[in-house]
Amino acid sequence: MQPEIFRWARVSVGLSVTDVPAMLKRDPEDVAAWEAGTEAPTYPQLETLAYQGHNPAEHLIWKSLSLSTSQPIADQAERIRQQLGITPEKRTGWVSDDSALKGWRKAIEDAGVFVFTSTAGRSDG
Repeated sequence: MQPEIFRWARVSVGLSVTDVPAMLKRDPEDVAAWEAGTEAPTYPQLETLAYQGHNPAEHLIWKSLSLSTSQPIADQAERIRQQLGITPEKRTGWVSDDSALKGWRKAIEDAGVFVFTSTAGRSDG
């Protein structure tokens, strides 16, 4: 998550820098690291903060992607691939759908986005 989004979420619900550590039961240094972008909060911590502002945590995650309607989608997709470190060479190295899914998931999680998985509707046979 981008630190600006975390700061925006904190400010939008009327919390000071000193309010968040008490609310989330974390050290002030942890919250300072989140706002500096050197560490990231967990999904449950985002949920707690988002709940204070009556927003789903997913709203904060989507907002952190900062997609624009004024740029062509292909340009935005390329920018996101670059941010995630998904090079053409890496993509061609994925030899199956499963390895591609795992590669994308790892890149997205390494960027600090929690990825949900579900087996609903999935057939393994």
